[in-house]
Amino acid sequence: MAEVVCPACAASVPLPEYRWADDYFAFAHLGFEFWNWPEFTEEFLTRFSDALGGHRVRRVWGKL
Repeated sequence: MAEVVCPACAASVPLPEYRWADDYFAFAHLGFEFWNWPEFTEEFLTRFSDALGGHRVRRVWGKL
């Protein structure tokens, strides 16, 4: 498994467990793509996480 070395403390952790400061990066085994949906609310993301067994959920978005 890939590991990331923290630039501040030099600790090495597995890539999926690394906490990115800006939360722009996510590494996952499962992804969903929603077209023409409104922006997700925090409540929706919490409920979605709960439905996935409590796994961490990150929203990545952009426009074409």
